[in-house]
Amino acid sequence: MNKKIITIASLALASTMLLTACGNDKAKEAADAKAKTEQLAKDAEKTAEDNANKAISTATTAINQKNIDSAKALVAKVKDTKVKDELNAKIKALESRLGLVNAANEAVSEYSKAAMNDDLYNKAKAAVVKLTDKNDAKLKADLEAKLAASKKQADNAKAAKSASEQATASNNNSASNANGATGSNGGSSYTPPTPAGNGGSSSTPLTPTPSTPAPPSGGDSGGTTPPPATTYTGWVKSKSGKILWQQGGFRTIDEAYKAAATWLNAQDPFIADPAWSAGAY
Repeated sequence: MNKKIITIASLALASTMLLTACGNDKAKEAADAKAKTEQLAKDAEKTAEDNANKAISTATTAINQKNIDSAKALVAKVKDTKVKDELNAKIKALESRLGLVNAANEAVSEYSKAAMNDDLYNKAKAAVVKLTDKNDAKLKADLEAKLAASKKQADNAKAAKSASEQATASNNNSASNANGATGSNGGSSYTPPTPAGNGGSSSTPLTPTPSTPAPPSGGDSGGTTPPPATTYTGWVKSKSGKILWQQGGFRTIDEAYKAAATWLNAQDPFIADPAWSAGAY
């Protein structure tokens, strides 16, 4: 009887121990599975955050809408609320910066198409000044160079127009001014100052000097043959001296120069070489 009791007790104890061992194994497996799941979640979160940060870095150095959109899509995959808020703040800053970049590009482009408009110049200059991010330094320098080039051409064109108007006013003052320019014997060569609209200086061209031939001598006591009327020629030359435009038959040297200056001023300031010059003889 005692042996049966001992045997039963032993079996019960063994069964209990076996059940306990099985329970412990299942608990361990569940704990391990939970830990593995948590680790996978942590790894996925770290990957999402790394990818989002890399995309933001790319958009920062090469700012455009495509890169910003890519960064926004990756930030959306981040689960950590605090980290996500920080990343979204960076995205917002990038969008504001892109707005300034686009505004500066557009303003400079608009001014280059109408460089005589001072209001557009001031608008473009103000837009470029707002590019303060270090990553926009090269773009800012490029836009400033474009702006300066357009401004210089516009200023040259305005100066050329002023020179032409002054020449016209001088021509209209009186006929005596024209006679003073050609000289008493009609044999002088005349090269007005190069119009400021095309910048460069030009030396006086080696051109024929109009003159009045001397009256014939001899026994003809009936009088002399009147000399042919003197005419003048206007010209426009390149820096190298190549004739770009030339026209003769003008009654005064001022008229010839006015025609040359008018032709020069009519050329597109963005195509014409600043070293072109006008003159007359």
